[in-house]
Amino acid sequence: FVYKNAVAEKIKFRGKIENKRLDIQKLSFVYSQAQSNIIGTLYGGKIPGINISFTMSNADIYEILQPLTTINNINGFASLSGVISTNGWSFHEWLNQMDAKLLIAARGVKVQGINIAGVSNVVDVARSSADVFNNVNNILTNGSTEFLVDGSFNIKEGELRSPGLNIRSGLVTGSITGGIKLESLMGQFSVLFRFGNLLADTTPTMIIQLSGKMDKPEIKVDTASLEDFVARRNVSK
Repeated sequence: FVYKNAVAEKIKFRGKIENKRLDIQKLSFVYSQAQSNIIGTLYGGKIPGINISFTMSNADIYEILQPLTTINNINGFASLSGVISTNGWSFHEWLNQMDAKLLIAARGVKVQGINIAGVSNVVDVARSSADVFNNVNNILTNGSTEFLVDGSFNIKEGELRSPGLNIRSGLVTGSITGGIKLESLMGQFSVLFRFGNLLADTTPTMIIQLSGKMDKPEIKVDTASLEDFVARRNVSK
């Protein structure tokens, strides 16, 4: 089954149609290399209302994101599961009435433009707070980082939100909060990184703010905690 750039294969279906309602007892297929399974209902209208639960194992993140969002700096594989319900007479209405809860577990997620190892190296060799302030922004987007990702998303009133998404690269951990409007792909996210590898009594942190169009967001970086860590480290020496 082919729709634009999306290809599903090895499709198996069991269900029944009654009173303009399709009961999906089992729908399984392979999409983006991922074995996917859906149960639930579709009902009414040119744009069907849906009430489904699904699982998707080992999906290619790039193949899923790029056709929908034009985001092309994230690679890796993820397993997804969740429940989705919505209805409406137009795609706009359908998006804005959607209520969804999604879980993700991913390994080897490579993000181009976020260089956490480079930030750690800058802090390790910094001789002053000014070194941190001047160099972190330069090194941060010059490279990539591979993350483990676990957590949840919600979709409500046309916005995908992250109430608790955790990421980890080595001893550096992070948490993501914020949201993105699905129709316009305009959003705002905050990523808090905790640098456990720096072995401080109070773990130094860095905050990255992403806003605007999510394929090319405006990036603001708060390195105050890292600057304070370097200043206190140098005083103790």
